[in-house]
Amino acid sequence: MPFLFRDFNTTCGIMELRYVPRVRDASSKEELRTLPHALEPPIPFQKVSVEAYRATEPFDYVILCQSPGYTPVEADALIPIFQDYVDFERDDRQGFPSLRVHPSGKGGLR
Repeated sequence: MPFLFRDFNTTCGIMELRYVPRVRDASSKEELRTLPHALEPPIPFQKVSVEAYRATEPFDYVILCQSPGYTPVEADALIPIFQDYVDFERDDRQGFPSLRVHPSGKGGLR
């Protein structure tokens, strides 16, 4: 999304998140670029292909969200695939005893 990058350039290697108080006033990309905005501090960004990415340590958390307002219901069929890669039965969520995996395996934590 060009809007998230410095000068709207997705290859520049710098993300600059914008706060645009009147974002609803824009009806095009060009209008959006001209609205007054404030920039958050720059964030270095490097795109890495999934094949090249290697984590240096195991992950502590995995978050899987089901967003009915943004994802089609057909995407729900992909949720069980994550069980091949994530141990949902591990229960060491200290301090959060009410979090549990949805019994159907669909829909994440409740």
